[in-house]
Amino acid sequence: MAAGHQLLPQLAPGGGVVVNQSSSAAYLGAGGAYGVSKLALNGLTMALATELAKDGTRVVGIAPGLVGSSAVLDRMSPDHKDSVVQAQLIKRFGNMEDLCGMVLFFSSSDAGFITGQTFLVDGGLFPRP
Repeated sequence: MAAGHQLLPQLAPGGGVVVNQSSSAAYLGAGGAYGVSKLALNGLTMALATELAKDGTRVVGIAPGLVGSSAVLDRMSPDHKDSVVQAQLIKRFGNMEDLCGMVLFFSSSDAGFITGQTFLVDGGLFPRP
């Protein structure tokens, strides 16, 4: 049995949406094992989207940049904080609301024609065409 079909009993009849939580670290050459695991998750997002499409299930991913939670910010030096923000096109740290908005959008009918992709939510750290 394919991996995706193990998800089907957990979803509403007629399909649903799976939103995978990746990371912008997937696109860093120096992301280490964490980055590699998130890049693999992006591949899994594509594979599951292909596998579950016939059941009406969409699969998407979000890949956040650095989210400015207190747990993260308390461990960063002022210089590191500044270098992260300066590397982005949007000059602030991300927050949980930025991520929640994307998840709500992908879960809605407004995103009904989107599947098999992972979207960066990173303040423009890795701009793409």
